[in-house]
Amino acid sequence: MDTISISSVHPPQVAGSFYPATAAALTRHIDRAWQASRSVGLHAKMAVVPHAGIVYSGAVAASALRAFDRPERIKRLVILGPAHRVLLRGIALHPAQAFATPLGEVPVAWRDMASLRALDDVRVDATPFAGEHSLEMVLIMAQRLFGDFEIIPVLVGQAAPELVEEILARVWGNEETAICLSSDLSHFLRDDAARALDAQTRNLIEAGHWQALEGNNACGYVALRGALKRAQALRMRVTGTHFTNSAAAGGGTDRVVGYGAFAFEYPGVAQFDQDSRESMLSVAGAALRFAVARNGQVPNIVAGPCVSPVMTAQRATFVTLELEGQLRGCVGSVWPQRPLIDDIGANAVKAGFADHRFARLPPDELERLVIKISVLSPLAPLTFAHESDLLRQLQPDRDGLLIQEGHTAALFLPSVWSQIPEPRDFLAHLKMKMGKAPDHWSSALQAYRFTVESFGGPIPPNQGYHLDGISIQP
Repeated sequence: MDTISISSVHPPQVAGSFYPATAAALTRHIDRAWQASRSVGLHAKMAVVPHAGIVYSGAVAASALRAFDRPERIKRLVILGPAHRVLLRGIALHPAQAFATPLGEVPVAWRDMASLRALDDVRVDATPFAGEHSLEMVLIMAQRLFGDFEIIPVLVGQAAPELVEEILARVWGNEETAICLSSDLSHFLRDDAARALDAQTRNLIEAGHWQALEGNNACGYVALRGALKRAQALRMRVTGTHFTNSAAAGGGTDRVVGYGAFAFEYPGVAQFDQDSRESMLSVAGAALRFAVARNGQVPNIVAGPCVSPVMTAQRATFVTLELEGQLRGCVGSVWPQRPLIDDIGANAVKAGFADHRFARLPPDELERLVIKISVLSPLAPLTFAHESDLLRQLQPDRDGLLIQEGHTAALFLPSVWSQIPEPRDFLAHLKMKMGKAPDHWSSALQAYRFTVESFGGPIPPNQGYHLDGISIQP
């Protein structure tokens, strides 16, 4: 490996233009952004942070950083930002020993970057960093939030998602490491078109559709692709928490830039609070009452502006109905396709009226139901050479499993392990559910595992069709 001369300090590049040039004025702006930001009680390992001028995207950037729920533990911040000023092929690392802003100098964690230099298409070169703002705008916000920390600044050009994924894997660390993906959303559209495109981009990111992201969705789409690919493998939950655009911040409406904050959480720590769980159960109950009164009609579920973005994120869910301890219906979604509360409402009605194993739900059973909701993590594809290889990768009582061959598929939730505790039997029964023999095997078989967050209770009392900002409508 070539010896790199690590010296000097990378000075501020956009002080006085994207943000005030003095520490006192910058601190005031950041504090105002913090007061305008949103907190939704998440536990992020990784976040998407916008990088426009602080008066435009500062509040959204603060919301993104709020998702790191214990900032005092952060000792290393990894920032991946797009190169705006030069045509960059691959990845660039800066040779500086520190990055400076009006708030002070932050050392570069060079000892932790050695493994990155060994990768193809990664080079140490200060040139692409000249005049670049995508890293600096995240850094100034982090300086106000975190204590003493080091940074790993990574400038991303034309790069394969697999390269970004590998870079993240090498610097991932533990709870001392936070990762920020610097990106704005839509660029230079009219306000209405920008909002529509940003909503589509939110759906793609929350649903994990990394292959579908393009430059018109987000300027940092290259890093986002690799990050979402890694998040899928780890079954991380992605939640958009705050959205706005330059028009809402006082800019013109003809050439708008969109901003969004997203939090990536591990499946084990991504837990809904009790209020959110109760709201979801209320939605399921209200949707069932609506359907019972209207011959099985699925309602429209409308979230008001005050509803937490946690409730409107793209999610896949299963809704299970039980009556006197016995299964009464179970229907769900395998892939995220609509907002969480919409998915819960639709699946609750289908569990009562469209599960072919049971008669349609009559009114006299409604008040005796127990509702259970399972929110799925992203499905992570499994790689295996043979059945024994697949079985070794399964974690009983934790993993749900989807198998697919051609146009046929079958799924077991993790709760099925309580009935079929042996992995070989678990897989055999799942193959039979798919319509295959228990000993069936094919090289065309695909498998995906996932985890769930499950909760439930008796059907909530009738609260009407307006539930804390959520409306159940025909």
